[in-house]
Amino acid sequence: MKQFGSPKTSHVLDTPLWSSNSNVYEPREDSFLFLDCLGKDLDLIKSLKPTICLEIGTGTCILTTALCKALGPSQALYLATDINQNVIEAGIETFQKNGLLRISPNIVLADLFENFGQSFKTKTDLLLFNPPYVPTEDDEVNGDLLSKSWAGGPDGRAIIDRFIIQAPDFMANNSLLYLLLIKENKPNEVIELLAQKSVFLEKIVIERKCHNEHQMILRFRKSI
Repeated sequence: MKQFGSPKTSHVLDTPLWSSNSNVYEPREDSFLFLDCLGKDLDLIKSLKPTICLEIGTGTCILTTALCKALGPSQALYLATDINQNVIEAGIETFQKNGLLRISPNIVLADLFENFGQSFKTKTDLLLFNPPYVPTEDDEVNGDLLSKSWAGGPDGRAIIDRFIIQAPDFMANNSLLYLLLIKENKPNEVIELLAQKSVFLEKIVIERKCHNEHQMILRFRKSI
């Protein structure tokens, strides 16, 4: 089984700017579970020959960094979004820390897909989303930048449900979506909502119990 090496993210801890910045979401167990998922599916992803890879809510950009290193920087357009300007700067440094010196990540300051126009619809071949999934009160969803990175509202679904509405429009036919959920997010409902938009579950690629969370990453394929 092929493995993704975890991109170096020590700058988040070692660089004073980041270690003192409480608005930067550092890679955690869910991030590394996602890397393991992509490693398990690397042959499938390569066979897809994606030309546009898009990560929503990139954080420190470790997933996009891993993809770029595994697939090759010239093989696809690597895009990522986040709502936090500090996170965008961290993502650029993650690229640099991992030897990607001649390429910078295309990180867009955006809430989900808000800054992608009509011309970008149906173009994404590979879509990744590690969402704010933690069940919280409604008001925490609109809190500070750090809480926005994990607070998911009732059932942890506030951002996930918005993503479900928007994402299928930006996916190419036969494209893949990798989505991290926990059991409290009611995965069966998410699966049904995406199926109504022709995005069908293929497999639960990986799942793991972490502290009080049962995390899982689901692979979907758009088929119309």
